[in-house]
Amino acid sequence: MKMTKEQLFEAALALNGDDKKYQITVEGDTIVTRVKWMDATFFSPDAITTEMQEFEYRVRIVSNGKYTELDKSVSKKKSAGRGGVDMNKSVFVGKQVSFSKTIGVGKDHQTGETGIISNTFYSEEYKAPVRNLLKEFGYKKKMSTMGKILLIGGIVAAVIAAVVIVLFCLFGNKHPVSVENFESIAKDYGYQVAVDRNLESRYDHVQSVRIALDSPDDYQIDLYVLINEDYAKQVFETNKIQLQQLADSSSSKVSSSVSVFNYDKYAASTSDSYLYVARIDNTVVFAKTGIEDQSEVEAFINAIGY
Repeated sequence: MKMTKEQLFEAALALNGDDKKYQITVEGDTIVTRVKWMDATFFSPDAITTEMQEFEYRVRIVSNGKYTELDKSVSKKKSAGRGGVDMNKSVFVGKQVSFSKTIGVGKDHQTGETGIISNTFYSEEYKAPVRNLLKEFGYKKKMSTMGKILLIGGIVAAVIAAVVIVLFCLFGNKHPVSVENFESIAKDYGYQVAVDRNLESRYDHVQSVRIALDSPDDYQIDLYVLINEDYAKQVFETNKIQLQQLADSSSSKVSSSVSVFNYDKYAASTSDSYLYVARIDNTVVFAKTGIEDQSEVEAFINAIGY
């Protein structure tokens, strides 16, 4: 026997508690689960980035004991670095299964902790309490034609992800390029090589910075060697956020992202730019060039194994 809507709403509100990360409210015929899963400031050699991430899971009760679902994600980022101050806000409304883990050096504004902080988000964790309640009392999800299409798309995406993991298992972890090999390969490709002594001396967690300079087109490809993997992950994430903001501001973009074992990568091509950042172990490679230079930058990145 199904609960009435009023009984269901009362039971949903009872899921709240002081020990819960989420907050559940009822708005009309809709049960809303909200969580602010990140509110932190991160520090890197190039920038200070403040980031806030919120998630909403909305369940609307419709006729005949059915319900519909809707997800909403809000991301706010403010970055201050050598290029000035950049502010970005993005909103996603639809259906998603999202997992994210960020490890970096900074301050968590929700806990007050400073140092190496970690934020983990899995959307299904915050959907589960209300979903379980709906299932327990006999409510069923109303699936539209578009929902069926999205479900098939999710299965395809999962298969692709599984193939990527299998390939990495077969071929093993990637190996970081050494400073010496970076310099040697850069010279072979016609780049001038420079050392950023300023960054090396200013930050204790930076071991080495090498820059491959292309004089004719005035772009560069950077190699950062950090003292450990945690710092490298933070440098990667900070630069990834900046590049995503640039890509999102373009009228057209094609992007890709990989995160498996000891390797992280983000790349995007827009109408006028090619953006790239990758991490292997405690090293990070970074490039931001005009779209006309993409092919030669990709050739060099492939040559050093990133």
